[in-house]
Amino acid sequence: MDSVHRFAGRPTVALVLSGGGAKGAAEVGVLRYIEEQKIPVDLVLGTSIGGLVGALYSLGYNADEIQYLFQNQDWNMILSDVVDNRYYCYERKRYNDRYLISIPFHYEKRSHKSGDTDSGQYTSSDGLLHIGASDEEAREKVVNNSFASSLPSGIAYGFNVNNLISSLTVGYQDSISFADLPIPFACVAADVVSCKAKNWGSGSLKTAMRSTMSIPGLFNPVRTEGMILVDGGTRNNFPTDLAKAMGADYIIGVDLSDIDPDYTQVNNIGDVLMQFITMLGKDAFNKNVVTPDVFVKPSISEYNMMSFSDDAVETMLRRGYEAARREADAFAELKAITGPSTGALSNTKAVDVSKTPVRLEAIVFEGVDDNESRMMMEMVDLDVSETIDRERIDDAMSKLQATGLFDAVTYSLTGSGEPYRLVFHCTPAPVHRLGMGLRADTEDWASLLFNVGLNVNKMMGSTLNIEGRLGQSQSLVARYSYGSMNLPMVNAELSLGHYRGRLSGIYDNKVNEYVSYLSHTESVFISSRDWARADVKLGLRNRGFVLPVDSHFGNQLDQLSSSMLRGDYVGPFFNVNVYTMDDAYFPTHGLDLKVDASYDVWKPGSKGFVPIFTSGLNLRFVIPFGTGFAIIPDLDLRSVVDHNSMDNYSISHRNTIGGAIRGRYLDQQIPFLGINNTYLVSYDHLAVASIDFRIKMAEDFFITATGSVMRDSDNFIGLVDPRQGELHFGTAIQIGYNSIFGPLKANVHWSDISRSFGAYLSLGFDF
Repeated sequence: MDSVHRFAGRPTVALVLSGGGAKGAAEVGVLRYIEEQKIPVDLVLGTSIGGLVGALYSLGYNADEIQYLFQNQDWNMILSDVVDNRYYCYERKRYNDRYLISIPFHYEKRSHKSGDTDSGQYTSSDGLLHIGASDEEAREKVVNNSFASSLPSGIAYGFNVNNLISSLTVGYQDSISFADLPIPFACVAADVVSCKAKNWGSGSLKTAMRSTMSIPGLFNPVRTEGMILVDGGTRNNFPTDLAKAMGADYIIGVDLSDIDPDYTQVNNIGDVLMQFITMLGKDAFNKNVVTPDVFVKPSISEYNMMSFSDDAVETMLRRGYEAARREADAFAELKAITGPSTGALSNTKAVDVSKTPVRLEAIVFEGVDDNESRMMMEMVDLDVSETIDRERIDDAMSKLQATGLFDAVTYSLTGSGEPYRLVFHCTPAPVHRLGMGLRADTEDWASLLFNVGLNVNKMMGSTLNIEGRLGQSQSLVARYSYGSMNLPMVNAELSLGHYRGRLSGIYDNKVNEYVSYLSHTESVFISSRDWARADVKLGLRNRGFVLPVDSHFGNQLDQLSSSMLRGDYVGPFFNVNVYTMDDAYFPTHGLDLKVDASYDVWKPGSKGFVPIFTSGLNLRFVIPFGTGFAIIPDLDLRSVVDHNSMDNYSISHRNTIGGAIRGRYLDQQIPFLGINNTYLVSYDHLAVASIDFRIKMAEDFFITATGSVMRDSDNFIGLVDPRQGELHFGTAIQIGYNSIFGPLKANVHWSDISRSFGAYLSLGFDF
């Protein structure tokens, strides 16, 4: 590491900032005090979050600007690679709403190219299985490579962190000497290959900033120049020795570590990770901690590396300032030696594109071919003729990431000045995904949902998805989709199911017993492309349904016609689904719209064709009132038209209500709190209207009051005519908590059909 030049007429002052995750907010408070007292800072060094804060200060951002950045970021999103739900296609939204765990994987072992990590490229010894891989290539990967070798090396790739850094370093985004920054800078990462520290003093500033805060296990490590870099705190969390080596005469050190925490202070993954990093770098820390001429130690031991809440950040900012003020005498002595700071920077301040839009000369996509690049260009909706800011870039980034085509997408603005080249670095996606959902409730007890998605050619829409469910009810669904660039996808789907649950309302509402039944569906249809916000399907299907005579109904079942107990139908179907809700379980805005229709031909026991037409509509939307209260109306309409007026068609067509989960036991099942399991209503035309009054009591904690009304009739007009059909109502009070294991819901309900109070408890996503 080269030494920095000495400043004429006075000693060189270095500011050294330790790592500590969210605790870095306290370092910003220290910066505020240093600026107020006009203490000169000639060199900044940092590790982990100290590397981020220090780099921003070196780029010319003052304490006010860095504080604003700390307090106005969605850190949960930045640290977790989360993409806002509105960018996902319909299928991906529904996938996220069902699966607790989703693991991407490749068939091939990855061997990364040496070079800058921003390229985002990797190869394998026998060639890359890219998003346009041939069928032959795909089969070879299946046979020759393992699943375990393809698992990610961190919970998050870190593309949101990359993008944040890119937006703040414009003007210094190319390979540079860090001595040429407005304030000279250095930071520390750790190379897991050599087990040595990597002291960054030149190269890609963005790569240096990303690597120094690459927490092992949380973020993928940074691969560059033959090194695999992780958080520098594992080797040197307080690099005062590096400051001395670079020519510092006086050192101001800010320490955020808890070397000897109390037993009660290590409680969660953030605490454990922080102590793991501290443990690995303890020897270096003990050596360096005695070096600073001014030592600032904020009192923030009750916080951890993930304490990014508004209150926590505000408190740590204040305590950092107070800790610096406690060292007022030491700062005064230093200022007496060096003289006051003029505040002048040695070079131009970096551009923050969130505040200062920039002009472009070109938009480039790396990691895709020319055809894919043209498709991506249409998707991002950007134009080189206009200025662009961080909001527009983040919007484009989210669109690309939400497609599922890429493992990660990052960007950089290259060039010495305006106009810049906007380069999107696209890492080919894990072409396959393994999903798992878990659920436990008082109705169906424990259930497991799993999914294996195999993508032969994701860009063109060639996929195979296999989904299975285990529990009291079991099912298996296999779907193959094939599509071309701009045309709808062609799908073939096969499903088999064995379901077990309570079924009532069949025979004068006297039957309320467990029954088991079998179903199967074979279909061929066309659908909208994966990235469409609406899901549209049109096709032909065959559906079979069998309720065995030996069910628990006993002799009562004998009084039902065989046509009710079994069915085999073939015919066209059509459905449209529009889903814009930000959350399926506790939404704050958006709507969920479903429209479907089918024209089925009933085959067994009929003389010729006996068509049955079914149609349905479901509309659910959110009316928000501030941040804590929302009204959520829900309307269902469903009609069955038997053109032969036989009224004894299969149970699989009859209008059905009950339970909390739509389509749990029968595809047409409409939720109705107040009735557990399923209830077959009497007539062919059905309307169910519900309204939720939901109050947010605390973070992720909700109370909901629900009222539901059901009316059925033998004709559609009768749904609004109180003289026809039947009218029933139900109500429920529900407590909900959005846990890390999925939504936790508990309710007490009543209806005039059951005429009794019931309770329902569930944990996990609905399936």
